[in-house]
Amino acid sequence: MKKLSIDGSGYYMSCMTLFNLIYFIKMIIDGLFFPENINWKSWIYYIDFFTFCTSIILFLMGVIFTIIIIKRDDSIQTQNTLGREVTVSELKDLTGQNYFTNYSLLVLTGLSLPTNKNVYSLILYFLVLITLGIVYIKKDLIYINPAMALFNFSVYACRNKQDKRSYIFVVRKCKLENGDTVSYADVGKKIIRINNTKAVKKQTK
Repeated sequence: MKKLSIDGSGYYMSCMTLFNLIYFIKMIIDGLFFPENINWKSWIYYIDFFTFCTSIILFLMGVIFTIIIIKRDDSIQTQNTLGREVTVSELKDLTGQNYFTNYSLLVLTGLSLPTNKNVYSLILYFLVLITLGIVYIKKDLIYINPAMALFNFSVYACRNKQDKRSYIFVVRKCKLENGDTVSYADVGKKIIRINNTKAVKKQTK
């Protein structure tokens, strides 16, 4: 069984930012927290409030992880950094693969989840989050993250021509092609983020 990495979890939280934003706004629109509807003595209120706060916290975490994704650069910054090189082969551009189908599913799920005043809404909310998270991380579905498109990132799956190891590159402002060489710091991860276009050496035509 594939180990769930913190890096993968961060991408998932970033991807679910809009989902959680939609859900807690939907709770407000459905009238769960207007003063005239609050029953401070009802345990249902505190369950709803817990769900509401959780969705806000996860939304904020998603924003933080999105910033980290945008800012982080795994390319070699100094000559003293131990680095690796990958010669790109068997390249697949995942940036737009099933993007609208998969991401619209997340958005529609956020809109369709019930916000009724009962414990079942809480259970269903967490069940959806956990189920989607397991699938998202295990299948490396980072290409459905809107941050990738909004901030001009492209997502590629490829193999190293030398050792046939698989990699996922999240590259900003650069298009990878078979035969290109990508230099990056030895970060020991499968998902490599490259913001520095100098880290990609184009193949000689």
